[in-house]
Order: sequence, then structure tokens, then C-alpha cells
Amino acid sequence: FITGVDATTEEKDKKPLASDLSQLPKAKSIESVVFPDVGKEPSELPGNMHAHDVIKRLAGRWNFPRARDQSVWEQNLASPQSQALMKDLFWWFFAEKYGQGDHEAAQEKLFSRMAANFVRLLTKVPQTHKDKFFD
Repeated sequence: FITGVDATTEEKDKKPLASDLSQLPKAKSIESVVFPDVGKEPSELPGNMHAHDVIKRLAGRWNFPRARDQSVWEQNLASPQSQALMKDLFWWFFAEKYGQGDHEAAQEKLFSRMAANFVRLLTKVPQTHKDKFFD
């Protein structure tokens, strides 16, 4: 689910991707991050992290022999469903590991939204590519 190709953004509008993690601003501490209210839309990642950039870094880890397969992979991983899935997954694990207080209801809402976005993503991928991507 992790790519850097945004099919909805013009090339000139894309933010530059940090070539390595040392270029990203250092967070003071993960414990200083506050768990957000779980609303209708996924919450942004903390600090200067952007789901699009994280997905782009991870997408580069997979290479398909055929250019068409690579293109379909990158387009689907750049989708709003993938970005929403990345954001909700981060906050679910954050609540599990670092969340102060009871976040069970919020985690259930996050999990339901992740499941719905995964199904949307799964149905969006062309049938000819499902085995290659979800194996």
C-alpha cells in the first residue's frame, strides 16, 4: 500500500521526497504526540510526515519486471484509499503502544475504516494484477 506516485497531483505540485530519514525534522519524542480525535476523515500523520511521502519510499522497495505492472502498482498505492489506510494504521498502532487512556472505541473505528479502505483498494486493482499485488 505504500507508493510515491500521486496520480491526482501535477508534477510541479508534488512535495520533494526526503532522500533519507536524516533529512526529516527530528521529533522531540513520540510521547509528546497527542492522539487525535477520530473523525470522519483520517488524521494527518504527526510532525512533517506525509502519507504520500511514506508510501513513495516504501513503493520503491518493490519492482515488477513489466513496466505496466509497476505502473498499476504505483497508481494504486498512490490512491486516496492507500493514504487513508496508512494514516489510520499509524494512529491505530500509536493508540495501542503510546496512547494515554482508553482508546478502544477509537481503535475500533480506525479498524473499521481501514477494513473499508482495504476493500476499496482491493476492488480497485484490476483483476489481472490482484495475484501479483496481494499474494
